[in-house]
Amino acid sequence: MNAQVFVNFSSPHEQVLALRLQALGSASGISVQIPQVFTRQPGFELVRPQPTPTVAFSQLVIGIALREISQGFAVDMEYAKQTSRPILVFAGPLTAGKLQQDYPNGVVIVDPNDSATLETHLARVINQVAAQQRDRVLLKGFALLAVGLILVASLDS
Repeated sequence: MNAQVFVNFSSPHEQVLALRLQALGSASGISVQIPQVFTRQPGFELVRPQPTPTVAFSQLVIGIALREISQGFAVDMEYAKQTSRPILVFAGPLTAGKLQQDYPNGVVIVDPNDSATLETHLARVINQVAAQQRDRVLLKGFALLAVGLILVASLDS
């Protein structure tokens, strides 16, 4: 089963980063889900704020809020927090204060004008998730091998 990551973004400008992460995740065998961009448009108000459904199935939630915090972003991040999802937020100087209050141990402050460094940070996170997924698969394989050896040994006795 592929690792599931939800990449939340706060504005259409950040969608480009989310889409790049989605492509990188796919190449690494990770299912990366992102919200619909219309829910992140300036001035868009959710009539009945509800989180994006894939947040509930994610093993990690990555938030990108470099210049603003949209209502859709806030709803999804709050839901991730309430359901105890691991959260990592990349924040710009304008959003860092609020996000550090909400996620005190999971905020990385980045320069919104330095997209290369931000993409490097995000790629590193996706690669770590992929490595953890490979480790889990190896552990399951070893566990099955051990069970098989125990069964064979018990048949010989």
